[in-house]
Amino acid sequence: MTEPLRVVAGALLRQDQVLIAERPAGRHLAGRWEFPGGKIAAGETDAAALARELQEELGVQIHDPVHLMTLTHD
Repeated sequence: MTEPLRVVAGALLRQDQVLIAERPAGRHLAGRWEFPGGKIAAGETDAAALARELQEELGVQIHDPVHLMTLTHD
């Protein structure tokens, strides 16, 4: 059995707006919409991975992230 791939995604909210991004051309699932985020590195907490990914992808810093949900998929 393969170990699960753990990822984080951020739902950045401002009043009635939610930030999502379109996957770039040439990437898997190009043109589809996604929340920013990515893979959790070995030994990294969910919150640290989310902070790192949002800094890398968007150049933003987060404070006090709130866990919204956990999903699993086979």
